[in-house]
Amino acid sequence: CLHPVSEPQGPVEIKACEKRPSISMCSHHCAYHQECQANNVCCSTFCGNVCMNRL
Repeated sequence: CLHPVSEPQGPVEIKACEKRPSISMCSHHCAYHQECQANNVCCSTFCGNVCMNRL
């Protein structure tokens, strides 16, 4: 039988973004990765935490 995958509890570390976001991206703030769409991560920028494509 399959065991349900449990998410680790506690905050996930938000790392600094590798790329500088555009001004328009600064309006899409996030607190954790689950708020972002697929292939996007929540990362820290000069304007706060935003969702940025990691590809």
